[in-house]
Amino acid sequence: ALVPALFAVAVVAAIGRERRRRLRAGLAALAADPLAQRAAVALAWLAIVLPMIEPLFVTGYYSPMTTTWVGYAMLAFAGFMILIGNLLIQRMTALES
Repeated sequence: ALVPALFAVAVVAAIGRERRRRLRAGLAALAADPLAQRAAVALAWLAIVLPMIEPLFVTGYYSPMTTTWVGYAMLAFAGFMILIGNLLIQRMTALES
């Protein structure tokens, strides 16, 4: 019973290595594609600029976030969660060279 179990572990490990190799190759191809790079930059700028111009169209929408202590606490918590999320994503997507 031990030999088939070891064989199964070896097969799973080999499949995992092949999937990681294909994923790395796909990431390298995507990173080299100029259209994908431009699309990523455009989406990033959209996510940054849209919240900045929204108060121009919807007045008073954000005022509770900067006029009450609950709003300041929510902003601090959101900033903390963004920091934690960025650190986790950075660690999960780090590629070994």
